[in-house]
Order: sequence, then C-alpha cells, then structure tokens
Amino acid sequence: MKKILNVFVLSLLVVVVLSVPTYAANAKVTALNASASGSTINVSGSVESTMVAAAISVYDEAGTTLVALKTTPITDANTFSDSVTVSSAGIYTVRVADYDGGAYSETKVKVATATTTAAAPSTAKAPKTAENPIFWVAFAFVGLAAGLTAARVHKAYK
Repeated sequence: MKKILNVFVLSLLVVVVLSVPTYAANAKVTALNASASGSTINVSGSVESTMVAAAISVYDEAGTTLVALKTTPITDANTFSDSVTVSSAGIYTVRVADYDGGAYSETKVKVATATTTAAAPSTAKAPKTAENPIFWVAFAFVGLAAGLTAARVHKAYK
C-alpha cells in the first residue's frame, strides 16, 4: 500500500511541476530599417540573440488596418531581412516584433513610384501571437503516463 501511495504522490508531483507555466522573456528588435522600391517594402534590422523568428506587420498610415503579415527567420548574426508587396502607393506603418509577442519596433515608409522615405523607429507593446501547444501535449502525456502507472501498480497489488 505504501508503494502505491509513493507512486501516486510522485505522479501527482510531476503533473503539478509540469503544469506550472513558464515564460521566456520576449526578445526585442534593436534596429529597424524600411525602404520602398516600387510597390515592395524592404524590411531589415537586428534583434536580441534570443529571438528565433520575427513577425513583420504592415498597416495603413493610421496603423489600424493590417495590410500584410509575414514571418521571417533570424540569421546567426541576429539580423533579419525580408520584403512585403503592397497594392497601392501611400504611407505604411511597419511593425516588427518577436514572433512570440512582446515589444515591437515601428517605422513608417512611403511607397511611391520613384521616391522613398523612412521615419525613426519607436517601440510599443505587441500582443502574444500564440500560445505554445507543446506544453499541453506534454501535460496530457504525463497525465496519461501517471494514470497508466497507477493502474498497473493497483492491478499488481490486487
């Protein structure tokens, strides 16, 4: 009986430890450059070393209507570079953040036939883009393993 109780307590402890949420600090964009060539907006910059991918969001001038969204990998040199095509001339707000959310850098770029301009970047808070489903898969697997172990132990002592 004591062995069953030990297995149950150990299984419960594993489930509790794995269910405690852990969050990594979101990395920041340290430099952001945007320029336009025709209807293409070229976006590049550098990031903190913990960032794996960047989310590039292009909004209308007011920053309220999403025009384009793209993710891009981060190089070993902690830089990124990608381009987004827009359908019309105008001034666009470009925001880049860690793919997992956090602070974003923002700049404006003018898309015109021949000239392009860019403003200085600013920072603000971006929402989380998604939660990690691996936690829930691991949680379900540990729960299933604990249940099967308890059932086997119980069956062995019957």
